[in-house]
Amino acid sequence: MELFSKKLTRKQFFAVVGLFLLLLLPNIALIIQFYTPVSDFAIFFMALAILLIPTLFLPLRVAFLIHGIFLLLLPIDISSWMGMGQALTEGFMNSIWYSNRAETLEQLRQYLLPVILFVVLLLFYFYLLFRVIPRKLWFARSLRLKILLPVVLVSFFLFSTFGNKFLRPFSTIATEGWTIKRYHASVKWTFNSTFPFDIVRRLFALQRHVSKLNALKSNRLVELGEDDVLYMGNQDSIIGVFVIGETSRACNWQLAGYDRETNPRLSKREHLYFFDDAFSGANYTRYSVPMLISRATPNDMYKWQNTPLITEVLAHAGYAQGWISSQSMEEVWLGLARQHCSYTFQSWDLESLDEKLLPPSRKFFDSVASDRQMLFMHTLGGHFAYVERYSKEFARFMPDLADKELGDNAFFNFRFGGKSVPGFVNSFDNTILYTDMVLDSVISMVESKRKPAFVIYMADHGENLLEPPEYRAYHSYDKPSHYEAHVPYLIWLSDEYLARYPQADSLLRARLHLPIQSTVTFHTLLDLTRVKYSLYDSTQSLLSPSFKPLDTRSIVNPDEKANPEPSYPADGVCPVYNRKARS
Repeated sequence: MELFSKKLTRKQFFAVVGLFLLLLLPNIALIIQFYTPVSDFAIFFMALAILLIPTLFLPLRVAFLIHGIFLLLLPIDISSWMGMGQALTEGFMNSIWYSNRAETLEQLRQYLLPVILFVVLLLFYFYLLFRVIPRKLWFARSLRLKILLPVVLVSFFLFSTFGNKFLRPFSTIATEGWTIKRYHASVKWTFNSTFPFDIVRRLFALQRHVSKLNALKSNRLVELGEDDVLYMGNQDSIIGVFVIGETSRACNWQLAGYDRETNPRLSKREHLYFFDDAFSGANYTRYSVPMLISRATPNDMYKWQNTPLITEVLAHAGYAQGWISSQSMEEVWLGLARQHCSYTFQSWDLESLDEKLLPPSRKFFDSVASDRQMLFMHTLGGHFAYVERYSKEFARFMPDLADKELGDNAFFNFRFGGKSVPGFVNSFDNTILYTDMVLDSVISMVESKRKPAFVIYMADHGENLLEPPEYRAYHSYDKPSHYEAHVPYLIWLSDEYLARYPQADSLLRARLHLPIQSTVTFHTLLDLTRVKYSLYDSTQSLLSPSFKPLDTRSIVNPDEKANPEPSYPADGVCPVYNRKARS
């Protein structure tokens, strides 16, 4: 039986075989990441069926070209498996889509070596396709009808069978004393993770997200009447700062009981209230930040579309507002928020440090004549690459990821070399130490005004730092961990503020250890700014006598799905969780 429609040279034959092997590389990475004989079997047959379907109807060059279009994203896909331990996520795709070039390069740099390797393989792929493979080469008709078609059908059958019945138990990977457990969920999980379907699925998801946001922007109709918003502070001059943090977790904050001095300055501050059981609304910036500045919740994340943002409410209350940021300002909701800010500033490049936001902050407070001033600061905090987020004098915990033995590929080395990476935690802790300085400087700035003032801080989401049993890193996982959900949340009040509103001290102290979520921020800000709003919910303000903690908390993943509250880790390394588990 002839294999092909024409006779091939040995070079051409091996070129065809080589192309098939290159197309299987993403799925080989999946197999390596989640090794079990059963899951390997199912993934192999799924990938084989996907690869063979175009060859049933098209010349091989055309079929390989179709696959090659998706293969252009292979470096990113492979990096996702190597780095995140999961298929390419919508969150990562969104960040690439919306970010400027500097941010995109920084995200990809952590996987520089594997990306370079696969770029070389891609060049080799297209060389074989266009310079070696004959243009009109087909699988022989007899082969397609008698062998390939049955193989495709049997592959789908076996994939479905093994996926449904056997992809559920835990498997283990042993690497130099570490035991890594992996859970294989179902056919759906395997199918969504198989190349190239994972890329196609995420591209369509990205397109839906962009379309949805554009529709929200064009259809948004929000009106505030004169009676909807009232300022209740009489003649008080209130100064407020809301610092929106980036990628920080409570477990590594000294204020939460961490055994390292990551908050040497804030820990000495009076009238500082740290809430040690605070959850973000999402493990992904694009969804978590809107919940901080609106009435949106994990179960109604687009509520900001048809209800006022906090900046809109404060503007009606007579507040002069500023928005300064170390991040991109391209989001729809961010554009809506900044419309009500008379002062804006952005500092974003690869060397951008959050302290660059301090001079424009002083300029805002010095230049605005209004007695009511509210400043929003959107920082870079502890976003990877960690070593880019602090200056050398804050490299206290060593070695960090700048160490030559660790480098930018530390996580890659961990996954495939079985090595512990202390630089991961050290570098991350240094970002918190740096954030401690930035927040303390902000407090000193408003404290010097000798007026009723407050500073509120909350991180948009947490971070995984290679903790057992899953040994994840970073954030934006489909199933958020407790480390991604549990974030630092604090409020500082000036002496003048407490003198004018003394009840604030006892109210905040009573909430320090209660389970709260980012959704309290909107209503708490209304009380802090002394603004009465028609849609204010007293049960969701930390400064209200009627405050009630949520019975349940959920956290949104990059696929816009609200996940139930992650459980406390059985062998957790977080002092707050450990304390609560014992209580």
